[in-house]
Amino acid sequence: MDFVIAICVGVGLSAACGLRVFLPMLLLSAAAKLGVLDLASGFSWVASWPALVAFGVASVLEVGAGHIPWVDHAVDVLAAPCAIAVGTLAMATQLDAAQPLIGWAGTLAAGGAIGGTIAGGVKLLGATTRVASTASTGGLANPIIAGVETLGATVLSILSIVLPIVAGVLLIAIVATAIVLLRRRRARSKAATASAICTPLRIAA
Repeated sequence: MDFVIAICVGVGLSAACGLRVFLPMLLLSAAAKLGVLDLASGFSWVASWPALVAFGVASVLEVGAGHIPWVDHAVDVLAAPCAIAVGTLAMATQLDAAQPLIGWAGTLAAGGAIGGTIAGGVKLLGATTRVASTASTGGLANPIIAGVETLGATVLSILSIVLPIVAGVLLIAIVATAIVLLRRRRARSKAATASAICTPLRIAA
């Protein structure tokens, strides 16, 4: 059961890193510093004061840049590889039970396969949304999107640390809903395309 909880913590934090790269790590570092959360062997430095300060400064800069139109897009481009790396780290800090079997390097590899993939996927989705917003509103709506991302990263990180099972269930529900909506959108798009093709044929007949 402890391993399942650890996976939920890691997955939730990794997903949050896709929304805000450094804010989840700041909360993880603070939680570990306060003894609320344990870290895997070899990752105790995450709870050190230098790491806490570094994550704090990076979080402030990232959140601030995310509220500046056009600058936020440039930050998103730079943040994409960072999200994968930090998502990997967030996941790896929770894989203590796996270290005796796969070693420290294996833990990082597993963290990348799970956490890095999740963080990268969420970041890509967010960047796509921001590009669409920039194109349609000239970037004016981007601060709103940035605020939602910051709030989502904060709530998801706290849930992952305090109520990891709830965070895991919530993520499953979000993914399932997204899949359903995507399928419906594709079905509507196909129906609209078919209707557009058939209409000229009917007129010609």
